[in-house]
Amino acid sequence: MIIEIKLGKPVEAVGDCAIFYYETEYEYFIDEIKKYKCPFRLAMYLDEAMEQFDDIKELIRLEPSQKIDLLIDLLAESERIIKNPTLFAFLDKYLE
Repeated sequence: MIIEIKLGKPVEAVGDCAIFYYETEYEYFIDEIKKYKCPFRLAMYLDEAMEQFDDIKELIRLEPSQKIDLLIDLLAESERIIKNPTLFAFLDKYLE
């Protein structure tokens, strides 16, 4: 399964550093990332998961033959938190 995760808008000066691609069939990881509503918490979980689980592969980019099976788009949440930084102090694990 190919997963695309959008955590923020691309910044021209540094390139597209807010969109991530992963390849995995690990159901626990897939189920967990679907729960997150907070881009900052999800980014922290992704770092932990990459260290903890061996069957998750981070992809630098997609090949033309690869298609996205799961899209997690948290751009709107990122923008909301950027516009109102006081929200960050009240975020729980999943922001549900």
